[in-house]
Amino acid sequence: MNAKDFFRGDNPFNEVMTRIFNILELNLLWIVFSLPVITVGASTAALYTICFRMLSDRETSIAREFRKAFKDNFRQSIPCTLTFLAAGGILAADFHILGSGGGSAQGILYGCCLALLAAVIAVYAYVFPLLSRYENTFAGTMNNAWRLAASKLPRTLVLLVIHGLPWALLLLVPKIFFHIFWIWVFAGGAAGAYLSSMILAPVFAELDRP
Repeated sequence: MNAKDFFRGDNPFNEVMTRIFNILELNLLWIVFSLPVITVGASTAALYTICFRMLSDRETSIAREFRKAFKDNFRQSIPCTLTFLAAGGILAADFHILGSGGGSAQGILYGCCLALLAAVIAVYAYVFPLLSRYENTFAGTMNNAWRLAASKLPRTLVLLVIHGLPWALLLLVPKIFFHIFWIWVFAGGAAGAYLSSMILAPVFAELDRP
């Protein structure tokens, strides 16, 4: 690559760096808009809205488009947010109780909780991308999410790795989790959503076909 090509806006290096900075900006917006906790669903749906636009090079102003998507998804995201917060709280309490207890049945119960956590993450991986793309009722969105999670099993397993890895590290090897914690804070949420969007884009393209 000569010097003239290097300063072209469409050269591969500049495109990659622009995408990285967009993901960092998007991650910051996602964290800030998720801080009230009750807004984490709307913030995540907005995150996926921008990620899908980035895949097709349709994004213009990340911040402006994120705020609009957040506002558009706020109302319909609330029931989903409350559901996942409740499920997460219950599972966290279960893991805490199992971690401080003992007995021969502890391993079995721990395995059951891990399976439930995987199921929750699998449905979560589809719910907010669906919210970002389609208007639907809470029941309709949840129903479509678990059906897709079950019918697109290979993609679901990849999504489980993307979204479940931080939780697996926290539960199984917390020392490693805390070493990479700040990397996840600065880019992990948006990077995971971007990778998930790449996996889900063909699924939604199939759903959009008449």
